Amino acid sequence: MINDVDIISYSEVEYPVRQVNIRIYGDILISTTLLNDALVNSSGAYVTEDAVRVDEAICYFVQPNEIYLEESELRNLLEHELDVESEIAL
Repeated sequence: MINDVDIISYSEVEYPVRQVNIRIYGDILISTTLLNDALVNSSGAYVTEDAVRVDEAICYFVQPNEIYLEESELRNLLEHELDVESEIAL
């Protein structure tokens, strides 16, 4: 069981958040795509000012089941995903 998952409340719904140390970025805060979906509308715009503040605190969104992975598995997944994203940005 993963004990380092916390909860954030947004719009009266609770979402899991977790701090993970990533080699290149240090400690980052992640949550699930369910929270991301609640923060933005179908056009990708924030639904409220509070949504902007919540999103700015979260570095990355993972699938709901992935937030509960063991630390090493989650770190590997995030490092791979973040490396791929940085290559695309180049």
